[in-house]
Amino acid sequence: MRLSSKLLVSAFILTLLALQLVAIIGPFDDWPFASNSMFAYYRVPGEPAYDIAILLEDETGQVRRLDPVRDLGVPSADSFRRLVFSRWYGSTDPAFPQGKYPDDSRAAFVARLTDLSRKIVNVIRRRNPAAPAITAINIDLRTMLPQGNGWTSQRETPIGQYSVASDQFSLLTQ
Repeated sequence: MRLSSKLLVSAFILTLLALQLVAIIGPFDDWPFASNSMFAYYRVPGEPAYDIAILLEDETGQVRRLDPVRDLGVPSADSFRRLVFSRWYGSTDPAFPQGKYPDDSRAAFVARLTDLSRKIVNVIRRRNPAAPAITAINIDLRTMLPQGNGWTSQRETPIGQYSVASDQFSLLTQ
């Protein structure tokens, strides 16, 4: 290997190491620069986890829970939940590595949930145009506690509702 090739390879490796160092200091949790292990988050026994419940109301008045695999074509409900919490719901903790909004405002949060709801409606329309039209989406935050080998919902807190007619998400909580 010539000296110039060795220098190029060395520069490339050093660049990758520098980027990874920036990601660790960040912290960022975007591939390929993950500063924490996604599946190794330590929880104290009895500490709650959170889930999102998305309820769809259609033009016939029927209300049902969103099934992200069937309705949206995502690979799994877990991947959809991680996507929602990292991209739209997020955290206001600046040190939180997965989806953070440290300078968040009520208006920015509403805008993100409007965007999420609009995307859900559009994907459902595109995947099943013959289905009754979605008129509203209700989003609830579920507090989950470990029970046996699984999780059980201890409390559901309504977050808000998206109206398709007004194309606006309205918060129900302060």
